[in-house]
Amino acid sequence: MDDTNTLPDDRLLSTRDAAQFLGVSRQTLYTLHRKGCFPAIVLSPGLTNWRLDDLRAYIATKTRRVRSG
Repeated sequence: MDDTNTLPDDRLLSTRDAAQFLGVSRQTLYTLHRKGCFPAIVLSPGLTNWRLDDLRAYIATKTRRVRSG
C-alpha cells in the first residue's frame, strides 16, 4: 500500500489495505462497518472498497489528545 499520508481523501482502499491502515483484521473491519463506524463502497458483489477519508474520520473519533505538563 502507498504511503496514506500522501493519498487524496477520496481514494478508495481495498479491504486488505483498509484493514492494514486501521491495524485490524479484515473480519474486524467488517465488524466495525456493521456497527456503523464507517460506510463501505460496494462496487459489485464480492468487491468492497473503503474511502480513505471515512477511515481517517473514524480514527479521529478514537484518538485522544494527551496534554503534557
